[in-house]
Amino acid sequence: MTSDTVTIYVIEARCKTIKVPKSVPDGSGIMIFKKRQHTVAQLLQPSTNADDLRTSGEISAAIYSICFVPKDVPIQFICETKLLCDTLCRDLTKWEGIDWLGVRNRLALRDLVNVLRQRCAYTSFHKADNKTDRNIIDEGRRLTTRLMQDGGAREVPLRIDPTLNISGAKLSLITQRIAYRLIRTRLDTAERRRTVSTVTSVIATLNSQLKELTRAEDLWTSLRNPDFRLQISDFLWKCMHDAFRVGRFWRNIPRYEDRAKCQYCDTVDSMSHILVGCDAPGQSELWTMAGRLWAKKHAIWSKPTLEDILGSGLRQWHSKNINAASLWRECGGS
Repeated sequence: MTSDTVTIYVIEARCKTIKVPKSVPDGSGIMIFKKRQHTVAQLLQPSTNADDLRTSGEISAAIYSICFVPKDVPIQFICETKLLCDTLCRDLTKWEGIDWLGVRNRLALRDLVNVLRQRCAYTSFHKADNKTDRNIIDEGRRLTTRLMQDGGAREVPLRIDPTLNISGAKLSLITQRIAYRLIRTRLDTAERRRTVSTVTSVIATLNSQLKELTRAEDLWTSLRNPDFRLQISDFLWKCMHDAFRVGRFWRNIPRYEDRAKCQYCDTVDSMSHILVGCDAPGQSELWTMAGRLWAKKHAIWSKPTLEDILGSGLRQWHSKNINAASLWRECGGS
């Protein structure tokens, strides 16, 4: 490492230990560097091609730094996580060989690799592993409030050289499974409006309850939680797609329009009404028993909504009893 090497810290704007203003955009990153005795930081918006806002901050900060540091000046990046270290230094050949299949923020990472290849000087990535690095990172994150007041989060410019983009997969690495998945990623499959509406509603409910942002991919994966029996997973999957023949399904079918209403409550039927809203005998007793069981493990009980049930695979509880989350899935999801 030469004496003219620039050391830059790239981190996520949000973390669990230090609170940042709610006005800071989700997925923002912070670029930090020492200038004489002062810490200088810049708040950055998520990269244009970022799709996972939980890990986009470091990528955005790295791209921004590279675009403004001369190409012949060495850069040493200090990262808060091992994401960039592992992806760019250890696994780059593997991920490029299968066209970044299954990698979160694949397009944003590809942009980062492109701008890195435009440089002619040494560039390294390290994880913060000492007290000095962590103090600088914490100091930069505490500047977030002032950065928002001074001008907010800046956009990350992209100066892409198309000749440096590597696309496609290597024949030596491709398998039938990988080829099938790559083909699926290129298909323009229309999304069902009811599915999108349900997923959006469940994610909004989870984001109001959890500290971390929830992705649609995580929600779908949670339906296969080991705490769910196969029949329950299948039921939740169909509920996410609004695939059951209830309520509105019967409105446009001649001679069956009366099935659209709940025969007991005389209101438009739905899966939400069936599970948590109907006044038919037995439902209130069932949820009362579930509440009594839950009270033995956790102090607070509230009758779940349909969104709570569909998102029960991701819900976490801070309880001394390690089985609290599992019991919630039993009470709310099963």
